[in-house]
Amino acid sequence: MIRPGLFLCGVAAMVASACAPAPAAMTDAERADVEASARVAWQEIVDAMGAADQEAVMARVADGAIFAFHGMVWDRSGLATTIGDFYEPVVSTMMENFAPLQFDVLGRDAVVVTSQNTQTTTYEEGMVSPLTMSARTFVLVRGEGGEWRILHGHISQHIVPTD
Repeated sequence: MIRPGLFLCGVAAMVASACAPAPAAMTDAERADVEASARVAWQEIVDAMGAADQEAVMARVADGAIFAFHGMVWDRSGLATTIGDFYEPVVSTMMENFAPLQFDVLGRDAVVVTSQNTQTTTYEEGMVSPLTMSARTFVLVRGEGGEWRILHGHISQHIVPTD
C-alpha cells in the first residue's frame, strides 16, 4: 500500500519537473564551438589509435563505456585487455582516411562521431592485414574536467585478403 503523503510528494515532484522550463536551445555558434572542440579531441584519439598507444587511447575512454567490435561487446576493462592483446604483436598500424564523415552535436556535452576509414596493420611476424570499409560510430561525452571521452563505440570492419 502506498502511503498518501509519499504519493503526494511523488506527484508534486513529477508536476514540478513537467512544468520546468525546457533547457535553452543551443545557438549555431555554440553548436559550432562544441563540434570544434570534439573534432580536436577526436583527432587526438585517432592519433593515439594510429600510434598503437594503448595508454593514450584508454585515457580517453569513460568509466562505464561499452564497445561493440567484430560482433563482440566489451566494457572498459575488456577493451583495455583487447587493445593490449592487439597492440602487443603490432609493429605498425597506419590509419588512412580516418576522417570523420559526420559530427552530430546532441548537446553541450555529447557528440556522435561517425567515420569511415581504411587501415593497414603490420604484425611482428611480417603479416600485413589491410582492412577496408570500416564504419565507426562513437559517442563522445565531456568528462568532469571538460575533456571529451568515449562513452560508446561500434566498429564494423571487413578484412580484405592479401595477395
